[in-house]
Amino acid sequence: MDHSMQAFDGSRLARMLSSIVAVGDELVGGFTLDTNSHWLAERLRLLGHPLKRVTAIRDRPAEIVEQVRRELADPELTHIFCCGGLGPTPDDRTFASLAEALGRPLIVWEETRARIERRVKRMHEAGLLDSPELTEGNLRMARIPSEPKQVFKNRRGMAPGVVYEQDGKSIFVLPGVP
Repeated sequence: MDHSMQAFDGSRLARMLSSIVAVGDELVGGFTLDTNSHWLAERLRLLGHPLKRVTAIRDRPAEIVEQVRRELADPELTHIFCCGGLGPTPDDRTFASLAEALGRPLIVWEETRARIERRVKRMHEAGLLDSPELTEGNLRMARIPSEPKQVFKNRRGMAPGVVYEQDGKSIFVLPGVP
């Protein structure tokens, strides 16, 4: 018998169920098409990983906290994908809201802060920014809830992708549509 397939025998797949939470006033208001959720749902389907729901919510901290807690409380879900609200603008508050929902403090992820600092300096040298100094918006992208399972570099932007484990669920926090 081939034991390599024993760990993934279909019953595990049957237990895997995801949700997507898309964060952004621009999505809910109809100004921006939510291509991230569609792309992610398609990838999950191609992997044979069922999706229970896709929810779009506004950039309101209380609404983000409430929705993340609702997803965590759903006993059927094993994976939660939270997309958007990670950028430098004042309405990008997903990391702070997630920290509240998970009961974890925000911390500066030094590797991300240093990477953002290097990118800002390069952009200044190229004449794209007036100053080489980090702004509060830049620093906000490096502040993430503590105890991440994994932090991913973002090759197309500054905000990182982050994975957390909480209550037996994996939470993937991803940048949204630029």
